[in-house]
Amino acid sequence: MTTKFRASELEVTTEQISQLVVRSQGLFIWSSTLIKYVLSSRNPKHEIKQFLSPAGKTSEKPFEALYGLYDQVIESAIGRKENTAVTHAILGVILLSAGRRPLSADAIAVFLRHDKRFISEDRNSVLHTTHSLHAVLYEDRDGPIRVLHPSFLDYLQGKLESGFTVRGEEMHALMLRGSLATMHGGLK
Repeated sequence: MTTKFRASELEVTTEQISQLVVRSQGLFIWSSTLIKYVLSSRNPKHEIKQFLSPAGKTSEKPFEALYGLYDQVIESAIGRKENTAVTHAILGVILLSAGRRPLSADAIAVFLRHDKRFISEDRNSVLHTTHSLHAVLYEDRDGPIRVLHPSFLDYLQGKLESGFTVRGEEMHALMLRGSLATMHGGLK
């Protein structure tokens, strides 16, 4: 995905761009994610102003700033509170499958349907979620959903171990049940 960025579209001055460069702390992925996130938002001018506000301080640790941006991307994608668990579950499946063989939206939906909380999830609902996370994920045409940068996997690993509504053990169990059910139904 190519994103064209013109500072004039967002009414950002050269000084403000310099401010964002300082906040990125040399991490290109922070800048890239920020631009994708801002340009896809409903109100890009407002979003960029939020990042330029004094409340948007520079962190001492570069990955702290990057992970804070990832938090914002996910919060924005969740939208309503009732979407939290399914968004976290989709991200958990993506994390657990990323190292071996990334999964398509269809495959992710199959895993989710083996948990009573996510029984109604289908390809379209998974795609809706992953499209809203396009600042950190991409999908090859009807293919696997992948992360844009390995740092997002590190971030997800930390979240899965501590703060997500769906924990790591639950994700492994969900994928195990989905795998067994698929084998039971499809092996001859």
